[in-house]
Amino acid sequence: MKNITFLIGNGFDLNVGLKTRYIDFYKVYTEIKPNDNSIIQRFKKDILQSEAHGWKDWKDFELGMGKRSKQFIGGTPAEDFIECFDNFVVCFSKYLQTECANVDWDCVGEDIHRTFNQSICEFYSFVRTVSQDDIKKVARIGTESTSRCILQFNYTDIFDKLLQKSDLWQQRDARWRYMLGKNLHVHGKMEGGYPTIGVDNEAQIENEVIRNHHKTRDIFVKPNFLERLQSRNVNNNIARTDALEVINASYVICAFGVSIGETDQYWWKKIGEWLVRSNGLFIIFDVCGSIDDGISPIAFLNSEATAEERKKEIIDRFARLAGLEPDWLAANQNKIIVELDSSMFQFKLPILKESHNKFTE
Repeated sequence: MKNITFLIGNGFDLNVGLKTRYIDFYKVYTEIKPNDNSIIQRFKKDILQSEAHGWKDWKDFELGMGKRSKQFIGGTPAEDFIECFDNFVVCFSKYLQTECANVDWDCVGEDIHRTFNQSICEFYSFVRTVSQDDIKKVARIGTESTSRCILQFNYTDIFDKLLQKSDLWQQRDARWRYMLGKNLHVHGKMEGGYPTIGVDNEAQIENEVIRNHHKTRDIFVKPNFLERLQSRNVNNNIARTDALEVINASYVICAFGVSIGETDQYWWKKIGEWLVRSNGLFIIFDVCGSIDDGISPIAFLNSEATAEERKKEIIDRFARLAGLEPDWLAANQNKIIVELDSSMFQFKLPILKESHNKFTE
């Protein structure tokens, strides 16, 4: 059976109201704790300067760690780097658990479940700039059963719980069904699932000593870390292996809240390879935030120009990271769709009014 596949990133968690941005976490992480040794204290002080260095998103932190590895000098730079990185990841996992515990699941209403279901079952209805009928033809909507598969690039359990509470997978009519396929956390989970944070390849680590240290490569280069996880039990596939099978068996892949960045180049290359050899569509749901007051013709034209520029920037970035040839891209522009500021997954989860779950290291 073929798939309609969703890539879900941290943008989903942000969209539903969680404070899971890099800038949300580093502000609490950098508070000096009594048990912080001098290495951790220096690392936290350096992170406080991260805004000045352009660290605003998670991809900025990952790439930034690779670039600023040059500042780990003298003594045991690789060991110091590993200690700081490990401390950061462990604390981040605890922070995410705290954030997720703040959701008041008893107050999640039917309107939220309805929007969640529609966003997955009728994803094509959230595309406005391309014919929805054309998308439905590629996705085989109404002609055969398909699995809806989820590849999560974030670390929380929010999407999982919404799936569990949903009636999404009930049969819709006598013949065609929306069936639940695989739901995979390709970069691990916040609790006991080894969150995978880091760079895409060794070249993104600028300190040569740290780059050549085997432990650094194993924990900070994402593909290497996942290989180590797989080698623990070669008889059971890790999520990455199953995710590749899901991608290759897809009619359509939709990305929501996923940053098309250098630290996940591995995945963009795999999706690029799938696009080249298949008749599939890659739909990227992203944000633009251009302002159109619905009255001024000038505001309308400016808004359209801003949106077109944003779309071009996203497509160009994906094509570069995926390694797509310019000639192929020019001949297959209709295979990559960028939809901006859609109402897909447009809801806020209720938060406990008085939460006793405070983040502590």
